[in-house]
Order: sequence, then C-alpha cells, then structure tokens
Amino acid sequence: RRSSDLDDGIVFGKENPTKYDWSSIKSVEDLTNYIIVILQNNTSYTINKKELKNEEIANLIGKIKSKIITLSRSEEH
Repeated sequence: RRSSDLDDGIVFGKENPTKYDWSSIKSVEDLTNYIIVILQNNTSYTINKKELKNEEIANLIGKIKSKIITLSRSEEH
C-alpha cells in the first residue's frame, strides 16, 4: 500500500485511499524492510520500504513520530 503524508494526517491506499488524522495514530515501527503504522484502534498499515527512497523513509518515520509526540504532549496540558 502506498502512503502519503500531509500536515493534518496521513493517507493510506492506492485504489481506495483513506485519510487518518495524526491523533488516530498510536505508534510507528521501523523494521528492516517495512514501516508498520499502528492506529489507536489497533489496525495497522504496512509500508514496504522498497517503494520509497531512503530519504522518503526517514522523512516519513520522522514526521509520524514527531506528530505522535506533539499530540501526546498537547493532551497532557
């Protein structure tokens, strides 16, 4: 599945794209060949790293992690 990241969320899927707000993302796992994005409802999306360039991988993981941290900090206050 292909993903694209936006300022207000992330979109998964090619044929039936679905957008998720950053608040719906629980965590992200950076595995050797895949990125696993786990949603709050424990649904997960797998992104094959072969579909992305190295800099795209780093940018995507970094953006997801920073959005998750930013949201969790804002909920504490």
